[in-house]
Amino acid sequence: EQAAGVAPARALVAVLEFIRKDPLVAFHAPFDARMLERAFREHLGLALRRPWLDLADLAPLAWPGRVAQRQGLDGWLEALGIPVAFRHRAVVDCLATAQLLVAVQHEAPRLGVRTARALHALAGQRRWA
Repeated sequence: EQAAGVAPARALVAVLEFIRKDPLVAFHAPFDARMLERAFREHLGLALRRPWLDLADLAPLAWPGRVAQRQGLDGWLEALGIPVAFRHRAVVDCLATAQLLVAVQHEAPRLGVRTARALHALAGQRRWA
């Protein structure tokens, strides 16, 4: 698949056009952030500065009783009954992450969170707690 793909610089420009200035969402976001930042610096000479919403920080807040028994994205997907045909494929992992985001957003009002900015702030508080 990689050999049949487009050049990295062209793909990264397409990523920039797609994400614009929107925040990015991931499970264990620091991994994805470092990978993308390195690629943007290496192939485009740009620094990618976007806010990241880390579902690894938010899921334990949304379901505090499950934090001890569920670790990792696979554990949260299983706990919430989010079906995944197979993992570690970009499109499938993206869909699973999006479904987990929707589930977290559904719980957000119970946490006193009404906006995306407040959700982002809550994730940051969890990271430093």
